[in-house]
Order: sequence, then C-alpha cells, then structure tokens
Amino acid sequence: MRNYTFRILLIFVFIVLLVCQVHSWDFELASKIDISEIIEQPSALSVNNLSEIFISDIAENRIVKLDEKGDVIEEIGGFGWGEGEFNFPIDLSCLGLNVYVADLYNHRIVRLNRKLHWLSEMKLDDDFFISALWVNQYKTIFFLSKHKRALFIIQPDDEIYEFPLENEISDRTSIFGENSEGGIYLFDSISREVLKFSRFGNYEGRVHLRIPEDVVFITNLNRSFFVIYENPFRIELFSAEGKRIFEEKLDIKGKILDCVINSGFLYVLTDISVDIIKINQD
Repeated sequence: MRNYTFRILLIFVFIVLLVCQVHSWDFELASKIDISEIIEQPSALSVNNLSEIFISDIAENRIVKLDEKGDVIEEIGGFGWGEGEFNFPIDLSCLGLNVYVADLYNHRIVRLNRKLHWLSEMKLDDDFFISALWVNQYKTIFFLSKHKRALFIIQPDDEIYEFPLENEISDRTSIFGENSEGGIYLFDSISREVLKFSRFGNYEGRVHLRIPEDVVFITNLNRSFFVIYENPFRIELFSAEGKRIFEEKLDIKGKILDCVINSGFLYVLTDISVDIIKINQD
C-alpha cells in the first residue's frame, strides 16, 4: 500500500513539474545591416519564408530587397500612381514569397513577387488611407485606415468587411502579428492593450500588458508578446495572459521604426540599420 501511494505521489509531482516548468529565454544580436547610406527614409520591414528582407523607403517611394550584407539586390518604385510606382508605401506584409504593399496616397494594396515584379493591385475608395497592413496564412488581408475607427478585412473573394473599434486609430496603432489559427493581434495605443481577432474578424478579447506610454513596438511569437522600447533598447516578454516573464537589454542604436519575428529571429528596423536578434528558448 505504501509503494502504491508513493508511486501515485511521484506521478503527481512529475505532472506538476511538467505543467509548471519555466522556460528560459535569451536574446542574442546575431547580425547588423547598416542601411544609413542605402535607404533615405525607411518606413516598414517584412521578411518572407526564405528570410529575405524587404524594406519600404517613403522618401524615394520604393521597395527594396537586401542581402545579408546590406546590398540592394532588387528594387521597384519611384513616385507615381501607375504600375511599378508608389505614393508613400507606408507598410509591408509578406505571405509566402509574395510582398504586399500599403500604397497610402494611391489608396491601394499592391502585390509583388519576391523579385519585386508587379503582380496585381487592389484599388480602394479615395477615403481609405491605409496605416497598417497584415496578410495572414489564409490570404486574408487585414488593414487599418486613418480617420476610420475600424478594422477592415479583405477576404479572398475581394469583399471588404468592416469591424468597428472602440478607440480612434492613431499613428501608433498597429497590426503586429498572427497566431497559429490565422487570427491577428492589434495594439491599441490609447488603451495600452492588445486586441485579439479571429481569422474571420471576430473580436476575441483583449490582453492588458501594464505597459507604459514609451512602448515603441509590440510583436509576437505564437501567443507570447514582445514589447520593445528604445533609448536604451530593451525587450520585455509577456505571456498570452499578460504576465511579464522576462526582460533583456541589447546594444541597438537608432529610432525604431518596425519589427517582425521570422524563423526564430527578431528583425528590428531602425533609421540606420536592420538588427537581427536570435531568440533562444530552452
């Protein structure tokens, strides 16, 4: 009877340890790409399935693809409203090997291939000014528009659906990530909360992260949130429930403009560099 009780106790302890195990995290600066002499005014960053880096340059109205040394290997753009031209390409989102561009003052979303060849465009009404863009794994396009208090979704059938939001869209309101089911996360810069939406646009709740107003960006890895600050640069990691797990400082300079996680690396775009940070989790 004692042996039986002891075995049950051991099994219970093992289960508790398995459920409550604490993962250790570590961030390591893997490489830095100097873009200070290449891109006049970077705005957004995206990385495709091949870890190819794409950056929008709003001063020269172009999209560039960089190699690991920072050399421009492909580019498209120039001011205009025709095919191959842009008027303030404010945001990017990669899906597979395609690149989607939010062409702000041309009121459209442009689709390019990985060679930056023009594939197609979706023209919107002139009262749409896209400020944030995300394309999920099901080819559903999510975007925010300045002066409109709503999340907009374009399904593969090209129909636009509107989902009202509580607060006004500010310049610091962003769509920053996707979960494994294709749902997206939106950072509400007024309430300082993360809003969760399903792949169909249904509101699924919010996570309060208890973060100050000097947060620059938020991104995610699965259901964990990375909160990023500058001057000095530091990363705070939060659980899906909003519990603070970890913090680390790194020697990264410049004004942070965008960030994205791809294949275990955090890519940070500043006004002078692309910093690639390896995410280690035990």
